Amino acid sequence: MPRYVNFIRALMLAGLWVIVPQVFAQALAIVPIRQDLSSVHRSASFTLTNNADTPSVIQIRGYSWIQQGNNDTFVSTNKLSVSPPFATIPAGKSQTVRVLLREPAAKGEEAYRIIFDQIPERGVAKVQLAIRFTVPVFSLSTQPASPDVQWRIERQGEGMMLVAVNQGLKHSMLSNLSATTVSGERLKLTGPGMPYILAGNQQHWLISDPRHLLTTGSRIHVQNANTQNKSDQWVNVGPGH
Repeated sequence: MPRYVNFIRALMLAGLWVIVPQVFAQALAIVPIRQDLSSVHRSASFTLTNNADTPSVIQIRGYSWIQQGNNDTFVSTNKLSVSPPFATIPAGKSQTVRVLLREPAAKGEEAYRIIFDQIPERGVAKVQLAIRFTVPVFSLSTQPASPDVQWRIERQGEGMMLVAVNQGLKHSMLSNLSATTVSGERLKLTGPGMPYILAGNQQHWLISDPRHLLTTGSRIHVQNANTQNKSDQWVNVGPGH
């Protein structure tokens, strides 16, 4: 019996070694990872590289990017065009994708997403991973714009939420967001993984407080370590409703 089990294990490992190279061979890379456009600089390009050992077919589309709380919505738009809309990239080769801003932002900033979808081969007897890139593109008006993020604590039932409100006319970026008590104890935050808060939007994170450290009048030290939008604020816990 042990020999039979070992034989089955050997077959399974052999199967994995066949699958793994096929999975990792479907790697695609894109540079840069964002673009900023304006009425002066209305065009840009991305370079998409196929690192696989077989050709890759890619569909490319542009959408308006809207945030409502923690949710991102992509809406069809005529303000931004991409070329080509489809591309077949040979193994080891690259494809240039051009983006044209047809209608610049009239005020502040408008946000877009370019979506790159890999179309799996049909009738191929191997494991394939559908790869998707969503790359941000921002359109800035000629008027000066900057983010303005304000933090507050809201009670929701027995729990508490950390809320960030971007009152500015430009997106803000988050990196290594942290919240700690006055004594330096770090609080666990559960919320959106996307590092952007678009202009006029707010996002929220559930604060894990199993030891009930936070009461009315408590202070939380909120830090955003992003080099471009660094912030360091103390936020008070208000009374419940």
